[in-house]
Amino acid sequence: MNKPLNKPMKYALYAVGTLILLFVLGLAGIAIFVNPDDYKPQISEIVKENTGRTLTFGGKIGLKLFPRIALDLGETRLSGPGGVGEFASVGHAKLDVAWLPLLHGKMQVDRIEIDGMHVDLQRGKDGKSNFDDLAKGNGAKGEAATTPPGAVSSGRGAGEFDIGGIDIRNSSVSYQDLKAGSRIAIDGIALKTGRLKYGEHTSFTLGFDADSGSGKMRLDVASGLLMKPGSFSLDGMDLKFSRGKISLESKGNATIDTAEKKVSLGLATAIDDSHVKSKVDVTGFSKPAIHFDVRVDKLDLDKYLQNQKAGSSAGTSVPGASTPAASAPEKPFDLSFLKNLDLNGKLAIDSLVVHRLKLSSLSTQVLAKDGKLVLSPFAANLYQGKTSGSITVDARKDLPSFAVRDELAGISVAPLLRDLTGKDMLEGKGNVSLDVNATGNLPGKLKRSLGGKAALRFTDGAIRGIDIAAMLRKLKSGLSGGGAANSSEKTDFSDLSASFLIRQGVAHNSDLDMKSPLLRLGGEGDIDIGASSMNYLARISVVATLEGQGGADLSSLKGITIPLRISGPFDSLKFTPDAAALARGLVKSKIEQKLPGGAGGLLKGLFGR
Repeated sequence: MNKPLNKPMKYALYAVGTLILLFVLGLAGIAIFVNPDDYKPQISEIVKENTGRTLTFGGKIGLKLFPRIALDLGETRLSGPGGVGEFASVGHAKLDVAWLPLLHGKMQVDRIEIDGMHVDLQRGKDGKSNFDDLAKGNGAKGEAATTPPGAVSSGRGAGEFDIGGIDIRNSSVSYQDLKAGSRIAIDGIALKTGRLKYGEHTSFTLGFDADSGSGKMRLDVASGLLMKPGSFSLDGMDLKFSRGKISLESKGNATIDTAEKKVSLGLATAIDDSHVKSKVDVTGFSKPAIHFDVRVDKLDLDKYLQNQKAGSSAGTSVPGASTPAASAPEKPFDLSFLKNLDLNGKLAIDSLVVHRLKLSSLSTQVLAKDGKLVLSPFAANLYQGKTSGSITVDARKDLPSFAVRDELAGISVAPLLRDLTGKDMLEGKGNVSLDVNATGNLPGKLKRSLGGKAALRFTDGAIRGIDIAAMLRKLKSGLSGGGAANSSEKTDFSDLSASFLIRQGVAHNSDLDMKSPLLRLGGEGDIDIGASSMNYLARISVVATLEGQGGADLSSLKGITIPLRISGPFDSLKFTPDAAALARGLVKSKIEQKLPGGAGGLLKGLFGR
């Protein structure tokens, strides 16, 4: 048999029951007799007094007290500064607050729902923004602005942060910068989260479309989320991005420490046919210092370069060839972003295609700070050989400068030049050294400002476009041996070397030395890189008979030097041999065969050599 309650306990229960009844009756009275719409003018007036903006309610304000406090807001609009224009609007918003935590002095937001929110951010030509006044805050206002929704501002601490979930849909944000002349629109924003509470794992999804005028893009993110005071981390993150023909999917983890202002990322990314593994650490938000280690299996940059379409539509034309009438005006490139870039990391690419050049096993250390970018050491395999050196870009002055130091060893030059220029100009295998620099913000200016030095040496190759032996045969037969370059013709060599001194885009050479079993070739002249043309005087000497090689026997030319002028634009070079010099040489050779040796001085006076 249950023991009956004593009188004090009964009275206590009666008192509690009475309080609960009064509380419920009070809430019922509020729900029945209080109309939230009656307070619209007062709310608008408070907003006007504190912000100078106009708050307009186009729909009703709904208030429910059971089973939780629910505030339902219809169409609402907030004006711009001074009540001019529209800054933001909401089609529908709902806020649910749980009762029980309120009885313990805590506020737990059960759910926040927003549908059809639109925000218009603007920056004028004077640099002032239409949200500057909202960003300012002092005293109690500033403190309230820094208290996150769902957190208790009564001093109980950040651990009280608790929101049952957020659901934002059909929303958009636009930003127009009249001073910079730019605009970006973010539409179709959809954000959905689970419970947001410090120390409790949850999940979220985010998606939106964006258009900056240069192309539309789409971003979708789904991730696990763990929030702590001053930091949060993402795990199992799945990010999908698309823009035009470019598609990207990235998976991994991220940690953001807002207190220490640090971000750490570990990602595995697929970009079209490329796979990228990256580790990135960022320190500082206003001026971030970025440390990274990025590894790529294969990357074809030609897919993403803006001029790739124009280059491919040119058919067999040579990229960079001298066709000024058909070329579009050059656009200056802006490297001012380097002044704020703080970068330090490693980059490795197993296979790279850029401007048709094919490289493999590329590795480099990247360092960027205070407007200067350095890739050193830079190493890669290419065309059966290797390259090693450094690349420097200096944007600290108004006009950027570039410097390249490179050693190419054991390369096969024919496929390299074919991929780079679209032409077969030279064959062979050997070495090239470069130490060059240039200044400018236009491709043409860079070519015309090029300076430095270069050297090359190739073996067992050929100069394509001219058959010197055939040319000599024609000259000896009294036929014209000159004309334009012919890609089907070539002159073989066993060894070729030359060095160049480059000033203001013109490379000067005076030590050309080409050797073959039949010929020797020297010369002196200029290659105008800026104008894509050359003016060079080569000197040909026959050192062995050509009998048995096809054509007439040229043994009579042995010991004779024939000048050969090479001139014109790169895409239509002209080869002009000096027939008169050949004739003088032949006459001299025949006279020498008939005169005694003491007559050499007389011949020298007659022929000038």
